[in-house]
Amino acid sequence: MRRVLVTGGLGFIGSSLVSRLSSSGQYLITIVDKKDVAVALTENPSITKWSSLLETNRVGSPHSIGLFPKDLSRLDLASLISSHDSVVHLAANTGVQQSIQNPLMDLKENVLNTFALLEAIRSCQNKECTNLVFASSVAPLAGNSIFPLSNKLPMCPLSPYGASKSSCESYIMAYSSSFDLEATILRFSNIFGPGSLGKTSVVARMIRDALLKHEITIFGSGTQVRDFVYIDDLIEVLVWSITASHGTPIHVCSGIPTTISDIASMVSTAVTRYTGKKILTKTEQRLVGDAQTNYSSPQTLIGLKAPKIRPIDYDLVERTVNFFIENQSLLHCNV
Repeated sequence: MRRVLVTGGLGFIGSSLVSRLSSSGQYLITIVDKKDVAVALTENPSITKWSSLLETNRVGSPHSIGLFPKDLSRLDLASLISSHDSVVHLAANTGVQQSIQNPLMDLKENVLNTFALLEAIRSCQNKECTNLVFASSVAPLAGNSIFPLSNKLPMCPLSPYGASKSSCESYIMAYSSSFDLEATILRFSNIFGPGSLGKTSVVARMIRDALLKHEITIFGSGTQVRDFVYIDDLIEVLVWSITASHGTPIHVCSGIPTTISDIASMVSTAVTRYTGKKILTKTEQRLVGDAQTNYSSPQTLIGLKAPKIRPIDYDLVERTVNFFIENQSLLHCNV
């Protein structure tokens, strides 16, 4: 059985990955996450499927999922990593606006914690534990004006968040070259789907506001273009990447651009269908650091024969809305 350490394993993506890995019966799983389990359960109730298996301050076993409820900076990472074959590094500040409000926090959460993880892998006695999967973003390329975005374009971040992710990518590539680190860098597009009650990303925020306020706010004109990735598709790519290693960043995307207005329309239609409530749409000033156009090319992903990413459509939005409605009592916990 492959031993996998998942940082940020109680978050939206991390908990979805742990669910997938635990259900397969092929992995020994250990989570590092400073988030309280009770809070995580309000954000993704699906965690109840495996929360009874959690054992605190112990690595995963065939009968349990290990959990270290601490920040990465407070752990003996080298010792922990030596007990694992792969590390999926998802723990991070994931918000552009939060990084603008508090750049130092973003630096510590993203760059310094990632650097500490790299140093721990480098010093690890178990030299087989060199496989790292890093969750990056298209934010490092956000300032480019050529689309779709690809590895041919230079780093050009528009926010501290983009700068921190580009720094992490550079360190990982440098460590891969200098210390034979096997790593896969995945540049996520906008992730949505069931399990995202605690997220403030576009789709989750729109659904939450539609259910609680009967309105959706669009920041800017609504003509901004994004690429959206359904959580189940992302998880399959993550599982594939655990045993893969690729030298350059991989864009995890459909390659199909969708406007923010189109997303608002799909959310509004789905919520109205299930609640009977008419959803109003209002506009506010465009957010600082928000790119007008941001979508990527999936050609590297396709070339590697990785799992396919579907473009966002009404059916996938409706599934996400259904999850929010089924767990509507928890929405006030995540406002």
